[in-house]
Amino acid sequence: MAVGAFAIGEEVTSGFNGNWDMIAHVVCADRPAGYAVVEHDASSAGQDDSAAQATCPSGTTVHGTGGLIIPQTAGDTHLYFFSSIEPNMTVVRAHRSTPGQSGTWTLRAQVTCAT
Repeated sequence: MAVGAFAIGEEVTSGFNGNWDMIAHVVCADRPAGYAVVEHDASSAGQDDSAAQATCPSGTTVHGTGGLIIPQTAGDTHLYFFSSIEPNMTVVRAHRSTPGQSGTWTLRAQVTCAT
């Protein structure tokens, strides 16, 4: 069982003149029946916008959603959408922030499932 959590906020490479903050909430509990974590990666294929979805195993539903950009792009790409769709699927979206950037990055959707 995990005993901690972390969240990281980072400014875009061009900077930001205003103030900003980040709030993270963590809820701890005993592991529920049917617990599973499912990850699915989707390539950006060189596009500025990408979506990835992960689906819970049959008989389980979404209990949590997460996402990750691989490799970390130092502020050039940001996660902007997390949503549970249906009772057993999650979708994560990310967008390249810096115009003119090339190259492919990977978006990982993660869903935590249980009965």
